[in-house]
Amino acid sequence: MYDGGPSLRTKPGDGASLGQRTVVRIGEPFTEPMREILERFGPVAASILIIIVIAVLRERSKAFAAIAATMPMNITLALWLIYSADGTTQTEVVAFVRSMAFGVFASFCWLLAVWVGARAGLRLGWLLLIGYGTWGLLLGAAVLIQSLLGGPRILPF
Repeated sequence: MYDGGPSLRTKPGDGASLGQRTVVRIGEPFTEPMREILERFGPVAASILIIIVIAVLRERSKAFAAIAATMPMNITLALWLIYSADGTTQTEVVAFVRSMAFGVFASFCWLLAVWVGARAGLRLGWLLLIGYGTWGLLLGAAVLIQSLLGGPRILPF
């Protein structure tokens, strides 16, 4: 007789062992597969959505599209990936955020270099070269300083 609790039902096995059945509890949420799907594909879907939103906003207001493009969405997505990984410790999260703080500074310098180049009338290829060159030099300088001084690690390698 049914007592109101989750009932048991069997379903066929995975085919590897014919005739065996797996017990499935009816009424229990099947959240683990959905969680895996969200952890794996959620950041990708969010990134695609952001690109579409920026493309649509660009047609209406270039200023609003520029603001939306600089929203810290990648930071949010990166934190999501770090937190969703099994076994992530607080120390690892703190080190990750410290590295992101340097990345934000380097990205601001990238933007500043591109702005100076745009004011000088340079074309897109040169703007990107100057921006990424600046960003790369800052990254190289951070790694060099980190290895020479042996202080707090900006980059965890």
